[in-house]
Amino acid sequence: MGSSHGGYVSHLMAKLMPWEIDGVIDNSSYAKVFLPLVGFAKEINFVKYYEASYIDPKYTNLKLNFFTKTHFTSNPNSPYYFSKAHYRIRNILDEDHLQIQAQFPKTIYRSYHSVQDLRLAPPEDKIQLYNTLQKLGFDACLTMIENENQIDGKFIKNLEHGMGMSLKMLINKELPIMLEKISKQKKKINIKKITYPSENLLYTFFKNENDFPQFLLEYF
Repeated sequence: MGSSHGGYVSHLMAKLMPWEIDGVIDNSSYAKVFLPLVGFAKEINFVKYYEASYIDPKYTNLKLNFFTKTHFTSNPNSPYYFSKAHYRIRNILDEDHLQIQAQFPKTIYRSYHSVQDLRLAPPEDKIQLYNTLQKLGFDACLTMIENENQIDGKFIKNLEHGMGMSLKMLINKELPIMLEKISKQKKKINIKKITYPSENLLYTFFKNENDFPQFLLEYF
């Protein structure tokens, strides 16, 4: 389970090794790659894709945007070019990849999201993701918080990103029901290997004979 980026990582773990993840409980994760966290967004649009920002009350006409820099770059001539293939494997909302994931034991998904979470985690992406999961036969439920009547001041405190949600209350609300569902599942699988074609790359995730996670990247 997780909130925001933690929820994204939870979804990503279920994608890369679906036989390991029985259930995901999420608050306000993004369904697509959040570019500012990849580490080269300043090269694309330093006004739009900032990781954090600050405005000093004394200088309201001056806004400071902050960025993290990694080896990744938007330069196609660089060995660290962040290509479409790199983007797709990190996306949760990739319908081709979801169809592959659906061939394995299906993770149970429970998620909460604010309709006003526009910059960090657009709600329309999350709605599309959960609609796709349901069409593919996943037990997936998205609770969209749409108005102030749903704010109780304890579990949900606002309509901003994360909604000020109490993770303890989220666990108490969703985990017992999910564990009961999981206990009734017959989830046996001998093949612990999944491959995602992504443009010119093949991403393979598997477990070896010692039950140790492995990763293989091939060009084709």
